[in-house]
Amino acid sequence: MHVFRSPNYMNKNDNIAPNPPQPNKGLCLHTNANTDEELVRNSTYKFNSSVETLINDSETSRFAVYNRKNGVKKVPRRQNAWIIYRRDKSISPEFAGTPSKFISKDIAKMWDNEKKETIELFEALARISVKKHIERYGEDYRYNPKEAKKSKQLINEDKSSVPPAPSSSKFEEQKNFPTPPISPITSSSSDSAANPEQQQPYLQFSTNIYFSYYTN
Repeated sequence: MHVFRSPNYMNKNDNIAPNPPQPNKGLCLHTNANTDEELVRNSTYKFNSSVETLINDSETSRFAVYNRKNGVKKVPRRQNAWIIYRRDKSISPEFAGTPSKFISKDIAKMWDNEKKETIELFEALARISVKKHIERYGEDYRYNPKEAKKSKQLINEDKSSVPPAPSSSKFEEQKNFPTPPISPITSSSSDSAANPEQQQPYLQFSTNIYFSYYTN
């Protein structure tokens, strides 16, 4: 039995299945966006910070503060979607006055429960941020965990190098330190012995002498 096919058979692609998506390429859930910039621009997501701030390196992190304080120009790590998401959420009014370790926990739960569209949005922001990083620091940057750990230790040491304020109880103890008694100094001349009223008076020392000694 022979099957005759039309000459135009190879031109009809209606029944041909599309190619599967590439495993390492993220799916764009916004069909009307052709680029990451368009995806971000068309998004209706309510940010707590400006997009321009989020795609650039943080100026208030401990790393940035350490660099400015010590005149160091170490290259910051490139941002991923989670870091940008956390930066944006951490300045939300709901976290005002909350310790950083609790903020990270709560935001991690929020991230796990986010919609795919939101995650895709922050992944787009991360890719834009990487472009900014390359423009500023070049393509040769490579994250080094050992170097990052060393930098973190230096930052922590720098933070702990500030001397603590003196304890109020210690200050009061020094302030109330007993002043040694001062013995009267008398003249050995016969005139002073004959006239007690002409004896030299007690020397008046300020207690500040002893206070400054024990506090220095």
